[in-house]
Amino acid sequence: WEGGASLVQGSSIKDTQFSIIFTSPATLWSGQSLAAKKDVVTNDFALKTVKAMATRAGYKVVNDSVKYKGNQEITTFSVV
Repeated sequence: WEGGASLVQGSSIKDTQFSIIFTSPATLWSGQSLAAKKDVVTNDFALKTVKAMATRAGYKVVNDSVKYKGNQEITTFSVV
């Protein structure tokens, strides 16, 4: 697998959007299947990890989403 992370910086931390992109992760097929059925994606392990780390640092993850594009899993979120 491959991956990367990026951010689009806003005027404050609340306006900053973070993205984590995995290429061909092990959870790709099951995540795509859940998303296609409009079910809740429950194998969003990167997002779960981000939420736990943000909480420990005193932040809260908001505006989060997990989307699939081709062989990529794209997780986006902001923190407050």
